[in-house]
Amino acid sequence: MKVAIVGGGVTGSALALALARRGVEVVVLEAAQAPGLGAAVGPAAVLHTGFDVDPASLEGRLLARAAVLRAPLLDALGLPVLRCGAQMPHASAEALRAARASEVPHAVTGDGTLEVPGEWVTDPVALTAALAAAAERHGAEIRTGVRFEHPAQERADLYVNCAGPEAARVARAFGDDRVAIEPRRAEWVVLEAEAPAVLLSPGGVGRVVPTLDGRCVAGPARTAEEALAAAVELHPPLGAAAPGATVTGVLAHPLGRGPVVGRSEHAPELVNVAGLGHIGVSVAPALAEHVAGLIAPGAPEAPLPDAGPATSSADR
Repeated sequence: MKVAIVGGGVTGSALALALARRGVEVVVLEAAQAPGLGAAVGPAAVLHTGFDVDPASLEGRLLARAAVLRAPLLDALGLPVLRCGAQMPHASAEALRAARASEVPHAVTGDGTLEVPGEWVTDPVALTAALAAAAERHGAEIRTGVRFEHPAQERADLYVNCAGPEAARVARAFGDDRVAIEPRRAEWVVLEAEAPAVLLSPGGVGRVVPTLDGRCVAGPARTAEEALAAAVELHPPLGAAAPGATVTGVLAHPLGRGPVVGRSEHAPELVNVAGLGHIGVSVAPALAEHVAGLIAPGAPEAPLPDAGPATSSADR
């Protein structure tokens, strides 16, 4: 069986590795010039525990499974990770109820800050590139600079739509209008200062993410000014930090029905993996395992390639 994956972001690259480990012939068609450089990439990625997600939902189940798969995968790929935890100052009653329902380990301080120690940070570009390189070592073919237009462009037995902000357009190329994605412009601001943890707004607007190199990133937001203002509200000392680069990207915002994962009802040759929003990096290993199980059920897995120990790791 030949599988063509449209989109070489973190989800597409993770799936390419999962399928290649199962002996499936895989080709990845990525519009960017390298895996991990797509429009939805931000400068830092939170590996989310799902403390604010319904554990019975698809997202909740995938996040729980990803928590099991994450450390062995990062170790095998030799990727650094910052085990800094997350803090939500003045957490709302709704946020506290969600954390209790999720059963994710957490604590609440005397001043009402919700602390989630299991939230980690990594470099999303390095993660995507490492997944793609590992997939190639298992025999997958990664083609960059290729914008998918129609199925005749690449003959395959099965196509997987991992195109992020372009997922609705790709689905329509197969006659499937079920994927509803709204591309939204987003900006992040890199600040020349450290943050004590991943800092989350209780209203869900704005966050501050520590980076592996000792700085932090504010966003995503509609503008750099909004990102910076939200960061200062979360952590006032950041008001004195020198702003660095501004990174602009496009987020794939699902409309109405949320994530669409599974075979298309309109095109049997198409599997959609779309509408994951901000959790794509977090769920990538579990999502890849799930979709690979749909495509190649029961196929034995080759061991993960060993890239050696991570170059750096830290706890806070």
